[in-house]
Amino acid sequence: MKSDSDKNKTITDINSADLDSDMNKTLTDVNSPDPVNNTTADGEDDVMVSESTGDAPYDAKRQRLMVLLPLLGLVGIIAILIIVFGLKFGLWACSSREYHYEATGDIDVEISDSQDYYVAFDKELVAGRDDDDTYILFLGDDILTYGETSIAEQVADNTGATVYNCGFSGSSYARDAEKLSLDTCDDVFSFISIATCIMTGDYTMLDYYKTYANIYEAEEFDKSLDTLEHIDFNDIDIIFLCYGTNDYLRGHNTKNIYNPSSQEATTGALTLGMEAIHTKYPHIRFVVVSPTYGFYTSEDGTKISGDLYYTGIPADEQSPDNLETWGRSYESLAGYVSAINDIAIRDNVTYLDCYYDNILHAENSDKYMDDAIHVTDEVREYMANKLSDYIKFRLYFT
Repeated sequence: MKSDSDKNKTITDINSADLDSDMNKTLTDVNSPDPVNNTTADGEDDVMVSESTGDAPYDAKRQRLMVLLPLLGLVGIIAILIIVFGLKFGLWACSSREYHYEATGDIDVEISDSQDYYVAFDKELVAGRDDDDTYILFLGDDILTYGETSIAEQVADNTGATVYNCGFSGSSYARDAEKLSLDTCDDVFSFISIATCIMTGDYTMLDYYKTYANIYEAEEFDKSLDTLEHIDFNDIDIIFLCYGTNDYLRGHNTKNIYNPSSQEATTGALTLGMEAIHTKYPHIRFVVVSPTYGFYTSEDGTKISGDLYYTGIPADEQSPDNLETWGRSYESLAGYVSAINDIAIRDNVTYLDCYYDNILHAENSDKYMDDAIHVTDEVREYMANKLSDYIKFRLYFT
């Protein structure tokens, strides 16, 4: 900081060009202004401070600098933030999803934020299993059984893996009721029920209740049941869980805030099912595959985007006096997808996003959907290629 003598010297230098030779006086010779009347001792109005002091121009510059410096600092911070976020976006764009398999045909792909979550499995559990022989089980609903092409078969062709396809059309993660009865026989084909059978090795329950289930399709279901009963799960390396929109369409809870392990909640059933299978076969690696985009169909047949239509029970219709409604979720299809994603991350399970990262989205649903819930062959091919990429290049030690 400058001393008073230096400051006076600076002031003198600033004003020297404007001073006449006969005004070369010391600062003490200048009349001081009257602070009340704003006049000098000579009685003249002191409209401006005497030129000989030079204090006013210096103070004005200093005040301007004090105002400008914070503004310049703020501009600098904003510029830095823009540069940082710009670099991050550029890096993301350059490293966004690049799959080793590409779908064939005329397919328009919209690049969107992928929610893929890869987990490196415990090396001790897969010790000796990272060979060329990969055994895969697919569990799920219509996405595995509908249409002329099969995701499971395409994955087998792409990877050379041994693949078992055990889809049950119309099934879901969760059950409609906590206890199985003749009124809720569809629940026998839910993931939590299938997982329990795999853990115990007893499929009697499925054989007994299947003919009472509304969703039962004899040829398809009997083939899947026969396959399940004859699999040696000690050989299975991966189980792909490919359940679509049925939990959403049935209005199942995404989660039960009072009972996280509820089999009637999508996330509770998902967690319990994986835990049941791991109890008997801890080496098996789970991969949760998200639902695809879809619609809700109203009673009059109107299709409503799953992003816009909520199922469940609205909060204002719930009451603590009614335990059947209290704490129920009220979610869009995107809400279900998010809940499944969250539970996969929480349970440290690989998650493959086929909702946001897909050729199918709201704007082209007429092209890539056969109806409100079933996707076309092109979408299944895209999904099969994505799953194949995981098996070939990200399987054991990602």
